[in-house]
Amino acid sequence: MDWKERLNGLANNRVLGSTAILRDSYDAVLEALEKGEELEEVALHVARLLHSHPTMAVLINFFHRFFNALENDKEVRMLWKELDRETEENAKLASSLIPNKGKVVLYSHSLSLLKALEENKKNITVILSESRPYYEGRIMAEKLVEMGYKVEFTYDAFLPVMVEKSEIVLIGSDAITSQGVINRAGSFSLALAAKQFKKPFFVIGHTSKVLYGHLSSYFSVYRENGEVLNAPSGSKPVGNVFDLTPWKVVSAVIINSMIVSPKDIPFKQTKTSSLLHRAYQAVKDELKK
Repeated sequence: MDWKERLNGLANNRVLGSTAILRDSYDAVLEALEKGEELEEVALHVARLLHSHPTMAVLINFFHRFFNALENDKEVRMLWKELDRETEENAKLASSLIPNKGKVVLYSHSLSLLKALEENKKNITVILSESRPYYEGRIMAEKLVEMGYKVEFTYDAFLPVMVEKSEIVLIGSDAITSQGVINRAGSFSLALAAKQFKKPFFVIGHTSKVLYGHLSSYFSVYRENGEVLNAPSGSKPVGNVFDLTPWKVVSAVIINSMIVSPKDIPFKQTKTSSLLHRAYQAVKDELKK
């Protein structure tokens, strides 16, 4: 499978979390550059990836920084080392918050949370749900079982009820905004349940997941259609696969190698890459035809 096929597959992937998609797409882009592919061609395929995952701020931020570095003859691998370092340190912090026994509620599929549970094995039971409509919660559960964890698996609608029996709730993030965290739909319900049952609710993020105003044109909360929702004939399909959890129901955020309150999230603006921006506009124009 060549780099174009890999990026196309990732553009259509609705199961992997944003960090995993970024990791695989970064490898594909490096492969393209090592083969001597035209930079404009690579940017066009990355722009298609961004357009297909408009909630994943980490893709938007990272690849704008990446193409800016390429255009200015800077070392792009340093960007990945920086991201990898924060990811590892955030995982250690998340692991320190997880109790050594009891039950922990997680949601959807998150590479960051998997790293946190690999960091320091705990004698805990992890509670997860299906994460419809793409069932990535099942994949997360399978990985945790392989790691040796006890897992309780339930329906999405029942997961908030299970919060009462847990010690803590942890979710990943697709985007960190000034209003709250964007993650798989159902995250807000878990946060409300945590507040009701007086359980800590933590978000594990990354500075590259912080969405800034000047990049808002790349971002939207992806709306599903009737084909995915499988709505009955004659009814109107509504709702998103992602939702926004307001900061007022979040206990703390793990970001920039720190555990901070939402009001203290560090903001570091990413400069827009003119090359990637042109490619993105070309993709939008192409899809309008």
